[in-house]
Amino acid sequence: MEKDIEEKLNKIDEAIEAVNRYSYLYNLKIIGAVPKANTKESSKETVDICLNLFNKIGAEVSPYDIDIAHRVTPRDPTRIPPIICKVYT
Repeated sequence: MEKDIEEKLNKIDEAIEAVNRYSYLYNLKIIGAVPKANTKESSKETVDICLNLFNKIGAEVSPYDIDIAHRVTPRDPTRIPPIICKVYT
């Protein structure tokens, strides 16, 4: 009985890990020279920054290709906050 519970817990743990790995497959982390639009940058402003960057490198990306884009707190507070941009597949 105890072994069955342990096996089921291990399977659940593996399934959760697989979902987490899959969810990060379509995230782009943009680090560095992308300053914030303003101190209270909205998600739309962050998406627009991503679109502008993608277009400048020649990638054909539309707003409909992006699920969400947002800033994350940098480990070093003196650095520009990175952007996480999640794209649809």
